[in-house]
Amino acid sequence: MKKILAIILVLCTCCLTSCSLFITEYEGLETFADGNSDISLCQEVIPFGMISKFEYSNGNHFFISKYELTKYEVQKVLLYLTYDADTYTDAKAFVSTNLHLVERSDETVSNYVFFDNYGYEEYYYEGRGVVDYPTFYTMVAFDDDNYTIVFFGMYIPNNSIHLGNDDSPTTFDEHLKYFYGDWYDFFS
Repeated sequence: MKKILAIILVLCTCCLTSCSLFITEYEGLETFADGNSDISLCQEVIPFGMISKFEYSNGNHFFISKYELTKYEVQKVLLYLTYDADTYTDAKAFVSTNLHLVERSDETVSNYVFFDNYGYEEYYYEGRGVVDYPTFYTMVAFDDDNYTIVFFGMYIPNNSIHLGNDDSPTTFDEHLKYFYGDWYDFFS
């Protein structure tokens, strides 16, 4: 009996001190689904059917959900799609028509124009569209020079160790590099 209790104690200690107890990661456009996020982060990040509606020349999707017992939890998603010039114009119009977007006023050195994404317009008018940068938001970025649209968003609690520390991003550009730099370069 003591051996069983000792084993249980060791297992519990390992679980409680583990830094990455619950991690879910996806990569590739084929892995994108509205249900990837248990907090609905992926449901309104991109208009329904967008990936299959317009032929793209390049694209990818990234998603990570981390639940860590001792530190923080985070969910992030990013999709980018690059088109030819004509298709880009149609895709951009489709996004602008189907999502309620509000242009951000952040100063940035990026070629992209960034918009807060309140989701489907009816959600915005019903008060369901949530944009609480930097802790819970979805955004859309358009690069008219390279014909690329980037959809991204994240949830991270207000008490996260990443916000409010010395190494925390303080500008929008730093935020983009810090949280999405491993997946996408907004500044190339």
